[in-house]
Amino acid sequence: MSARDDHDREMANAAAVVPRLPDGRVLVGERTHAARSWPGTVAFPGGGLEESDRALPLLEGEGLPPAARAVRACALRELGEEVALWRLSKADGRHDVAAHARASAALAQGAPLAEVLAREQLVLDDRGLVPLTLWRVPSGRFAVQQFLLSLDGEPALAPVATDELDHVRWVSPRALLADWRAGRAFLLSPIRRVVAGLAAHEHDPVAAMRALAQPPTETERARLDLVEGVCLLAARSATLPPATHTNAVLLGGLAGAAILVDPAAHWADERARFDRLLESALGGRTLTAIICTHHHVDHVADVSRLAHKHGAPVWAHKETAARLGCRVDRLLDDGDRVETALATFQVLHTPGHAPGHLCLFDEATRVMVAGDMIAAEGSILIDPDDGHMGLYLASLDRMIALEPRGVVPAHGPLIANGVARLSEQRGHRHERQGRVEAAARGTGVRDIAVEVYGADTPAAMLPFAERSVLAALRWAEERGVASEHDGRWTVR
Repeated sequence: MSARDDHDREMANAAAVVPRLPDGRVLVGERTHAARSWPGTVAFPGGGLEESDRALPLLEGEGLPPAARAVRACALRELGEEVALWRLSKADGRHDVAAHARASAALAQGAPLAEVLAREQLVLDDRGLVPLTLWRVPSGRFAVQQFLLSLDGEPALAPVATDELDHVRWVSPRALLADWRAGRAFLLSPIRRVVAGLAAHEHDPVAAMRALAQPPTETERARLDLVEGVCLLAARSATLPPATHTNAVLLGGLAGAAILVDPAAHWADERARFDRLLESALGGRTLTAIICTHHHVDHVADVSRLAHKHGAPVWAHKETAARLGCRVDRLLDDGDRVETALATFQVLHTPGHAPGHLCLFDEATRVMVAGDMIAAEGSILIDPDDGHMGLYLASLDRMIALEPRGVVPAHGPLIANGVARLSEQRGHRHERQGRVEAAARGTGVRDIAVEVYGADTPAAMLPFAERSVLAALRWAEERGVASEHDGRWTVR
């Protein structure tokens, strides 16, 4: 092990393992909603390092530095917990079928791993566990050590105690890569790089391991392509809590047009960081255009600067152009097309949150860039001075009718089941509209907001709740079911 290898193991605080069969298929699953991040995306078994991993016994790794030992133990523990693929042996390397069966049964019932290993006199069998690369996620929260595990045959998989992975299956890397390109599977960068490397060296695992042991390039680290050519570049922005970032979306692959949607870095240090990220993601290409989904500051704060810096034209709806403080070079409207070398996006005018709000929909992959029409968590503010509840609900209906497979929100991770989340938001809005109307008994907006949103609503958020309530009341008034007199609202 080189000094650099030792340093990388020291820095790792998470591990992922890629089980591979002799025919080249690998074991993957999809992150469930119980997973801590990125539900619905394809993943290999893996997770964060636990303190107990440092004491778990290994067959071959006992002589390694403590950090390297721990991360190998973490990889094998996660493999067992998430897909019930327990790699266990006696300390001399012998397989004890009966002890393995007892241990697996106990572990399936949630028994502590260390206790089970001690009772059955077993160790974690790390033979065949080959380190690939260390992947540091952009947030800095995790440095994930990837391992390849070559298996002699396809093992039987049993039910597991955890619920972090669903749809666990053996799949060819080439087929998985094709699914990603077609929008049938969502692969984050560390996963996609392994899949692409194994697909490129399908019949030469040694060459694949050699390639995947190399550190990822800056472009590979920067490009979070949810599907090919839809790259997420999050920027810290002046947005509303609980969000802290706005998703800028770079449309296009590593050739042809490169179109940036909603750059919103608000502060000098974040703009400097975002410049480096964007430069890496562009990979030497020129920025072709900047699209604004709408005019709110947490979507357009960096548009003017980047347009000037890159000489890129700005595109937006006419209603957005009228509210922006910068020149708009192309007016986009419903039915227009935005083209890259990889995809053609249909422009959808989706007013309701803002008058000029646009979504972009790729009919081939069924991926929708949704701006502020939906959030990964929580709901969208409809401000009556700027938005319209009835139009917002009609826009949601239109988005649902397109049956998007994946929705890229402005805040939070990819929504992998787009139709379900949009339908849930629509139902939530109708339910809240009903509660607002039921609470309008000659009462004021603040009293209605407290009743509908709860008395425990943080004081800082109550003004936003009031704005949302007022939007609902004004829509009720338009429909002729509510009226206002001296600041008090009554449903007829």
